[in-house]
Amino acid sequence: MSNKIVFLTCMAFFCIAQGVAEIYDFNMLSSALLDTSPKLKQNEIEVMIAKENIDVANAGYYPSLRFVSNLERSRKFENMFSPTYVGDDSLTQSDGRYISASLYFTYDIYHFGATDYSLKAAEANMNVLSAAKCIKEKESLLSLLEAYSRVRSNNYQLEYYGKIQELYTELYGLTKRLHESGNLAKTSSLEYAKELADVITLIAGIKEERANYFSQIIYLSGINIDENDILQPLDESAQYYQNIAFENSATAKQMMSVISQKQAELNLEKTNYLPAISFYARYDMYGSSSDSYNEALNDLGKNGYRFGISFSLPLFDGFRSDSRISIKRLELTQSRLAYEDAKRAYEKEQFLVNSQISLAKSRLDSVSSGVQSSDELVQADTLLYNAGELDRITLLNDQINRHKINISLKEAHELLSMNIKKREIMNDKEGKCAAL
Repeated sequence: MSNKIVFLTCMAFFCIAQGVAEIYDFNMLSSALLDTSPKLKQNEIEVMIAKENIDVANAGYYPSLRFVSNLERSRKFENMFSPTYVGDDSLTQSDGRYISASLYFTYDIYHFGATDYSLKAAEANMNVLSAAKCIKEKESLLSLLEAYSRVRSNNYQLEYYGKIQELYTELYGLTKRLHESGNLAKTSSLEYAKELADVITLIAGIKEERANYFSQIIYLSGINIDENDILQPLDESAQYYQNIAFENSATAKQMMSVISQKQAELNLEKTNYLPAISFYARYDMYGSSSDSYNEALNDLGKNGYRFGISFSLPLFDGFRSDSRISIKRLELTQSRLAYEDAKRAYEKEQFLVNSQISLAKSRLDSVSSGVQSSDELVQADTLLYNAGELDRITLLNDQINRHKINISLKEAHELLSMNIKKREIMNDKEGKCAAL
């Protein structure tokens, strides 16, 4: 944890003790998100499962050994000749109790790389899920960033619209008195009443919007922040981040891993047409008695053993393999198209965030000049009003316009900060995840 986070954490505990608002910054909340998010923990478990599936695929390189034992009682009703088997099922040949045990050993000697393809598909799947985990972290951080920035903007709006509400209240009362004294038309008073009602409605909407974004922050970070808590400005120390080319991004890594996985799965399905050569061995023990299992157990002895090489070749499976291969070919084509679509979407996102930064800078410059002009106008009109050369209504309207321009200035600055941070998160996560 950085010194800054430690300081802010200490400040938060101090604020609790003093009964005032706590202070949070974006880095603190984003760290909490990455450390505690149940959704991201699920992604981590998916990667762990994928690693276990690699071990499952690796098991194909090893032989298998199993022990089988059974107890059996049988009775033959008629002492006559009967075949030993009907299809794959054996028929009862005698009366008595039997105990048998067998040790089986099997090992696939060669199956045209089926195990290799299975392992490659499992490894590619793990790479897909690892990249998806990083991309999900990026998306969660961007969602947190949007909510964080919107709450800050809402706070500015509530601050200035509260002042505007007070000015409209004064304007309405002033114009109402002028109308009652016969010095102003009633329409002017009604106009300000409508403006006051609109501002009150707007403030209610902003509070509702802020509550929604607060709930999003609480959900993502797991920290139960309050609407009165202070959210620090976004860090703008890094004004530029080099864009990560799509080919070097986590998104590209994910798409390429999907293609590799589908190619391996296609090759694996093709091996179903090919023969398999296996080594097998079996050692049997057998005991029998017409009276009891104990006697059968005492009679248990070596029955025999066998080993050999098996060769199997699929001849016909109802076109099942043909269909599976066709499906895998289509999935491979689909994954290649998904790569191209992801590249376009990625480049669009990079272009959009850079354009938003450029436009936000231009908007901020434009609004800043408007704020300066509005401040000068209010100062000049205040002097005229104090000198008795300007009416109160005009001065109040000038002050309202200045607050509205200040809202635009704060929003423009917050939007610029958010987009700069957004580009930082996008490039930072895409680059680091691709390097893993």
